[in-house]
Amino acid sequence: MSMAGVDYDDIQGLARFGYKHLTQASFLLLRVKDRAAARAWLAVAPVASAEERKPLPQTALQIALTREGLDALGVPSDIVSGFSAEFIAGMASDEARSRRLGDIAQNDPADWLWGGSTGRAPHLLVMLYAAPGQLAELEFSVVTTSAAGFELCDRLATTNMDGVEPFGFVDGISQPEPDWARQREARDAMQFAYSNIVSLGEFLLGY
Repeated sequence: MSMAGVDYDDIQGLARFGYKHLTQASFLLLRVKDRAAARAWLAVAPVASAEERKPLPQTALQIALTREGLDALGVPSDIVSGFSAEFIAGMASDEARSRRLGDIAQNDPADWLWGGSTGRAPHLLVMLYAAPGQLAELEFSVVTTSAAGFELCDRLATTNMDGVEPFGFVDGISQPEPDWARQREARDAMQFAYSNIVSLGEFLLGY
């Protein structure tokens, strides 16, 4: 079986690596305030790719966009419409969806700080990971260089919780492994033996 290789340089590193060695992190929620400046920053943002690097990087930057963010950046509607219905509609698109998700009463989207029915959905999530002592410099650089195009809505800090597992159960027993070698056929009906190998297309558009 012949398959095209994986373009690691065109894939964000978080899809392949857990960044376990980068023990500090923060997450920035941004909204576009100047489309041209925002697009210019995104064009040069140092997004970490899925390529293996040695020595291991000391920082990593990853980016996620909302549907509202794609619109704010001027992405053509025919491209946006190619995403899943859930992504396009959003989590708080109608009362029936909120009810199914349990987003009622004290969890009602009307009371969310952002992203609910308040009309203040973030456009961009910038995920920052760093080795100890390097997060503050990375975060300052991102906030200052992106300021012309984006406004900062919120900053979500993190903690390692002193090594405590908060969920109360053993995790990581049987983890799915994306098929980076592209050896598994994307036809589950043909797979009769148990395996934790999952076709790459389950995670990445275009594969």
